[in-house]
Amino acid sequence: MGKVIIQRKPYQAVAWIGTAGLIVGAMMNAFNVYPWNLWVMIIANAIWILAGVLWREPSVYWLNIFMVLAYVLGAIKYLA
Repeated sequence: MGKVIIQRKPYQAVAWIGTAGLIVGAMMNAFNVYPWNLWVMIIANAIWILAGVLWREPSVYWLNIFMVLAYVLGAIKYLA
């Protein structure tokens, strides 16, 4: 077996910040910290949209675009 070369994607810090936000948001969802969980998840998913665009990964940014849309609709319902 040859050496395994690990090649990291650029902008890895952006993805890790988004991941940390998603973990915090998931914990807030689990403990029903409403409506703050909506805002944390919107921001975290928006960061992942940025990571997906920077990585040129359509599956990443489209998933997170729809996640942001879902949370924004929840926020609109909360504010209405």
